[in-house]
Amino acid sequence: MINQLKIKRFKCIGDEFFTFKNLTILTGLNSAGKSSVIQSILLMSHYFGEKKFLSENLLDFTNNRNKYLNAKEFSIEIDDTCLTKNIDGINKQGNLPHFTTEQDIFHVDANRLGPEELALYSSENKIGKNGEFIFSYYEQNKSNVIEKSLIKSANSDTLQSNIDYWLCDSFGLIL
Repeated sequence: MINQLKIKRFKCIGDEFFTFKNLTILTGLNSAGKSSVIQSILLMSHYFGEKKFLSENLLDFTNNRNKYLNAKEFSIEIDDTCLTKNIDGINKQGNLPHFTTEQDIFHVDANRLGPEELALYSSENKIGKNGEFIFSYYEQNKSNVIEKSLIKSANSDTLQSNIDYWLCDSFGLIL
């Protein structure tokens, strides 16, 4: 689990410090930096282990430095592990505990796909960076029993019944 995150001069973020709990929710206006926080974690994951699910755009220093501050470098620190990047390269210090996108971290990009005639399928990905696999994941797993702490439906412990519960609860529906 990530306990602390410090970001300096990355995208729209000047200098911010975050403390994470078992459940952390990022909220805010458009362009406030919510996705930049997630992208900083994904960037750290890329440089300290997993090298997938990251667009080339996110690897380019000039696209990710804070242009408002005319930053010559940016840094991201997760717990005691630090990444500093500038036009000349990167500097890594420490070891980042391994976490896996689509297992430990889910991020659905703001540029979602439009309507599709057929849902896409992947045996490796649950969600996909654009949310493209979520329906196939649901279809494959709707009858599976979910983790006990996630069960909210008194009727059943399956993924489908608990999603039904939350949809009804959120929108005032009755099945």
